[in-house]
Amino acid sequence: MERRVIIPMALFVAGLMVGALLSYILTPHPDIKALNLQIEQLQEEVSNLQSALSEKENKISSLSAQLEEISEERANLEKKLSDLEEEIDGLSKQVIKLNDEKEVLEEKIFELRSKMNVTLIAVSFSRTEDTGSLLQYWIDRANNTIYVMVMCITQDELADALIEAHNRGVDVKVIIDDDWLYASGSDYETLLTAGIDIRGDNREGLMHHKVMIIDGCIVVTGSYNWSWSAENNNDENVLILRSSKIAQEYLKEFNRIWEGTVKPTRGEEASKERIATIHVVINEVELNPPGVDAGNEWVELYNPIDQVIDLSGWTLSTTHGATVTLMMGEEATIKPKGYLVLSYWDQWLDNEDESIILRDDAGNIIDSTPKLTDTDNDGWTWSRHPNGCDTDSVSDWIFQPSTRGYENR
Repeated sequence: MERRVIIPMALFVAGLMVGALLSYILTPHPDIKALNLQIEQLQEEVSNLQSALSEKENKISSLSAQLEEISEERANLEKKLSDLEEEIDGLSKQVIKLNDEKEVLEEKIFELRSKMNVTLIAVSFSRTEDTGSLLQYWIDRANNTIYVMVMCITQDELADALIEAHNRGVDVKVIIDDDWLYASGSDYETLLTAGIDIRGDNREGLMHHKVMIIDGCIVVTGSYNWSWSAENNNDENVLILRSSKIAQEYLKEFNRIWEGTVKPTRGEEASKERIATIHVVINEVELNPPGVDAGNEWVELYNPIDQVIDLSGWTLSTTHGATVTLMMGEEATIKPKGYLVLSYWDQWLDNEDESIILRDDAGNIIDSTPKLTDTDNDGWTWSRHPNGCDTDSVSDWIFQPSTRGYENR
């Protein structure tokens, strides 16, 4: 019984194996070469994909580094922005504080102005405006008093305006620097002759105020001297205020200086005291000759008396800029009614505001010129007129063609 069962089972298994073998034999098989080719292609694609992936990873890495740099830069910029915002905030607070201080100062200024009762009438700059005419306008408006403190008055229009004010009854008083009384172009004698009380300040140092006080309430001040140069050449300014308080302060200063001056002597008695010139005089001066100045500038001396004068040890000195002193030799003389021309190898006479002093061998001043100016490079000179005339006045001098070594005509 058991043997019968085993045989059929073996036959069954053998049949399955035979069927499987027949199925494998009968089933078509793929081409091995084609499969290998596909495998190679797939492997190449995998390699390419790996290369591309590697490039992407490198690019990602580079972009990540750039992103990190950008992030760091952004962080720095954000910090700077924060710092600037803090600085702006601080400046804003300062501006607010300054505006508050400005308001306080403006209130104080307003309060002071209210107390002083100051009115700004005008401001003038001579380079761009007619400042001289503005001063004339206010001189013409004066009713009672005009008190002036300036270094010099050489602007004839202002002198004429003062004379007109004096003639209509205005009390006019003027102080100028003593050195400018007889300087070239000075209106001192014109004002004095017109009856105006004008005085020279001979204290040490300069009269450097530029002030006019009108009717005790108008103050004219600034940098403007009453000269032609101030109006036409220089940058000067004038400030005109209405304030009785400020005017009183300037009047105190005017009176302080006025008390130290002496009223000059004029009239017939003074004229009689002017006797004929009996000393050597500086008779003619060439400040600005044609061409080169060096060696061509000269000063002419004149002996008005009838005897020879020994000039040994006498000196001739300039006073402006780099000063020069010439000393005359042991045998230097000047003939009766004769002329002596002195020159120097270098430039020694300035073209503007030059004054020349003649001293004897003991150092005594024998003669001097007013401040002379010659801006024309020609043959014209400053000459005493009439020849040799010396009345200690600027009117002794005129500007005319040279008569070097001969009588001035």
